Amino acid sequence: MEWGRVPFLGRMRRPSEGSRVWKVVLDRVLARLGLSAALSAGFLLAIASPAAGLHTETLSVEKILPSSTAIVQSYDHIMAAFPRPAEPEPAPAGHA
Repeated sequence: MEWGRVPFLGRMRRPSEGSRVWKVVLDRVLARLGLSAALSAGFLLAIASPAAGLHTETLSVEKILPSSTAIVQSYDHIMAAFPRPAEPEPAPAGHA
């Protein structure tokens, strides 16, 4: 018995030269580097293009829930009792 040896680890070693598939892929990509870069960039732009049509918006309570729900009615009562000022008051001159 060898004390420093991990069982079955010797069988799991990969060949030192690497995978044959990756060697073929890399040889072809590196042979036509400009074409490969252009195709890669085009592919990434194509899969990202649906994101260009997204429109984000911060929805108000009225847009999220119908006005007949109890939570919206409670929200309306609170907003009526504590109205927000239209614009924040400016700080006095000379005070930071």
